[in-house]
Amino acid sequence: MMKFKQYKAVSPEETIYRIRVILNKTGILLKESSCVKDGLYACRLTVNNDSLSVLDIGTNGKGRSYEYALASGYAEFMERLQNGIVYNQTLLNFVVKNILETHDETSPIKRAIFDQKLQSDFIFDANETFWNADTVIAAFRNDLKKFYHIEEDKDIYSEIKRIVKDEQALMIPVYSVFERKEILYPINWALMTTGSNGMCAGNTPSEAILQGMCEIFERYSASQIFFNHLTPPTLDIELFKDTVVYEKMELLRKRYGYEFIIKDCSLGKGLPVIGLLIINHKNNTYNFKLGADFVPAIALERCLTEVYQSKHGFIGLPLLKQETSNDYECYSKMLQNGTGNWPESIFFARPSYHFSGFNESLGIDNLVDLKYGCKLIEHLGSNLYIRDNSYLGFPTYYVIAPGLSSICTDITELYN
Repeated sequence: MMKFKQYKAVSPEETIYRIRVILNKTGILLKESSCVKDGLYACRLTVNNDSLSVLDIGTNGKGRSYEYALASGYAEFMERLQNGIVYNQTLLNFVVKNILETHDETSPIKRAIFDQKLQSDFIFDANETFWNADTVIAAFRNDLKKFYHIEEDKDIYSEIKRIVKDEQALMIPVYSVFERKEILYPINWALMTTGSNGMCAGNTPSEAILQGMCEIFERYSASQIFFNHLTPPTLDIELFKDTVVYEKMELLRKRYGYEFIIKDCSLGKGLPVIGLLIINHKNNTYNFKLGADFVPAIALERCLTEVYQSKHGFIGLPLLKQETSNDYECYSKMLQNGTGNWPESIFFARPSYHFSGFNESLGIDNLVDLKYGCKLIEHLGSNLYIRDNSYLGFPTYYVIAPGLSSICTDITELYN
């Protein structure tokens, strides 16, 4: 049996402790709640400071154990906090204000705020600037066409201006992986199409960035399967024998009679993505989840824990309602809360591509996986940019792959 790399760089307890120390220094108090269903854990972390508790600002975590679920929730909180998407930066402004008011002049984090000019003198970065829209379009023409799905025969200038409705773009430093240098990038124009897709946090930089890449691969695979009505090949469940996730599926099969169908969601392109189709024949319901990781068993485990993220456990969709009147509406529901119906093609017997086996060189070393992920993104025709937002000390990034990380699938979706 292959020996894969350690699931995480450190134990979940160490991750939780490290983040709690950081949050304590910023004055953020989190309320923890959790639930367990069929041996799978979920948690909810919400800001509980007096002035913010009513806003229900928080994140969710999930995992094979309570510790992993809690660590997942804490890491996601740091991801969203440092990437500036926790309630439109309300919490970030609270953090900075609290530190400035409560820390003395010897405080390292207070000095860092002044040194890096974090006290609201800028939006994202001390080195940010503004470019006019025409300059941005000329410099990033290919990226923007992929972000906004602009057809070749369209006037890119008029189309983009119609979407962004702004004559200027905020430019911040990002690292251009394929150019191997730092450049200025139109951050808000990217965020408009990716949302939080590609945002990531982890115990180490490599662990975090791999997580961001995997999220992009997962969402890209899901959109291709959904909108192109693909049929992923079915995998033999015995490929996962002697793994934690196999044992959990066996328990659920015996307890509830669920049918588990594992799908290769690589698209035949080498994406490290697996799908799990769960069917409850007793009430004619199903759900289909995708997970991505360079360790196949971890990718499959993510599918299962995603299904069990709510306190109610497995929530099925009606098997008989496969036809959709609005594909994008169903896709949005699928991303947001898992209630959007998938096309009936996922149930077909004849696959749209063939499973060529797992890449046995992956899932052993983070550096090897990073190189593979970069090459795969390049092979799929996308550029790759990474923004380091680890300003509180926990590795946090925003990975951008134009054309792959967009969560919208049609330019008309951006007009509303």
